[in-house]
Amino acid sequence: MPSSAALREPLVEGAIIAGRYTLLRMLGEGGMGSVWVARHHALGVDVAIKFVSAELAARDDIRGRFEREAKAAAKIQSPHVVKMIDHGVDQGDRLFIAMELLEGEDLSTRLEREPRLPLGDVAFVLRDAAKGLGKAHSVGIVHRDVKPDNLFLCRDDDGFVVKVLDFGVARELVPAHEAAFRTGTGALVGTPAFMSPEQALGGRTIDARSDLFSLAVVAYRAVTGRVPFARDGLGETIMAIAADAAPPPSTLRPDEGPALDAWFSRALAKAPEQRHATARELAEEFAGACRAARLAGSRAEHRGPAAPGRGPRLPPPHPQAGTGACQPGA
Repeated sequence: MPSSAALREPLVEGAIIAGRYTLLRMLGEGGMGSVWVARHHALGVDVAIKFVSAELAARDDIRGRFEREAKAAAKIQSPHVVKMIDHGVDQGDRLFIAMELLEGEDLSTRLEREPRLPLGDVAFVLRDAAKGLGKAHSVGIVHRDVKPDNLFLCRDDDGFVVKVLDFGVARELVPAHEAAFRTGTGALVGTPAFMSPEQALGGRTIDARSDLFSLAVVAYRAVTGRVPFARDGLGETIMAIAADAAPPPSTLRPDEGPALDAWFSRALAKAPEQRHATARELAEEFAGACRAARLAGSRAEHRGPAAPGRGPRLPPPHPQAGTGACQPGA
């Protein structure tokens, strides 16, 4: 057991973590802990380290969430999912996960600056996010918290790639080839405004189609500038998700036309069996709806769906955007 002094010792620049990392600078701090840039001694590269405070690490639910995040990220091998390098407990009894260090910004930050994105940019985000989620689903993992904060617009040598972050509330299917997992009745896990109806109602059976509903809510937010079901209170939001139809995007952006309305009608269907079956299908049909919208006369500045390959569509991150790999927690 670490001493009480060790438990109280703050994280500072230059601190050695687990004998193999040196902290360089803090990236962010939240209610659950903090995220730092650190140098990996053996590899000689910078990584992002996510910490949970010792006080929270003593809670079984928090420890379980961190272990799930580490295991899920390690199991999913995809260029569209943040790469997990290491995890453990430091000398101050803080849980930590070391991940690849990403340059760029999350989609939430981009949407704060540019509330409505061109259709080509949305198609680019969906294409990459669908690849990451599709890989997770293929190995039996459902994310359960797909939202703009957890989609990172990352710069790389070829332009941009979108990576899915934070599998802390993910659940694994057992066995992996089954279509769903079961959770406790009444359990509410995730971010309400982006939840599927079955997730918002605490359903006992959740499968990959719940993530696809959430990704469609992300697309709706990026296309229209608003989320479809958010209300003033949690109860009202849950009831809207469960019972209300999303306003067709054309009522908010008349220039987009009926093709996108039809796509969102299917993607945001209340019944999972009425939605797209896979992440790939969801992204490909969105690209087709974008092409139809252009042919129907959408505005000239809409650039259409992203071209095949990894070419950049999104503009560079804002000069003040930070470098990071995950959210420290609220």
